[in-house]
Amino acid sequence: MAREYNSKGKNEVIAYLKAHNEHRLTVAEILEGLKEEGISINRSTIYRNLDRLVESGDILAFKGKDNESAFYQYSGEHKECNEHLHLQCNSCGKIFHLEHGFVDDFMSRLRKDCKVELDVSKTMLVGTCEKCLGKN
Repeated sequence: MAREYNSKGKNEVIAYLKAHNEHRLTVAEILEGLKEEGISINRSTIYRNLDRLVESGDILAFKGKDNESAFYQYSGEHKECNEHLHLQCNSCGKIFHLEHGFVDDFMSRLRKDCKVELDVSKTMLVGTCEKCLGKN
């Protein structure tokens, strides 16, 4: 069994992501945010800890549009986040976990009518949340 250990860098990274749990962030955004909080940490430490946190399920990783960039988000109670769809607000960046019956119905219709199995772990819907719609 692999030994679990806590380090200052790991604790800082997870605390930052936890404090911003409604958004997915790039390594550059995490690095900049930690610097703004007065925390000195290097990029390689962030990457190393993100890899471990993704492996443990504490952090979720999403691929960017280019399939090269990555985004990270604190998982909280959504450690098994590969079983439902996600929607990101294109205005504020907030991520919504779509764990509703209509999503199951949609997935079932895709399988039945289109003969397609959607890989939800690689799928991010984009829209505008109610809060941001009210700003317009």
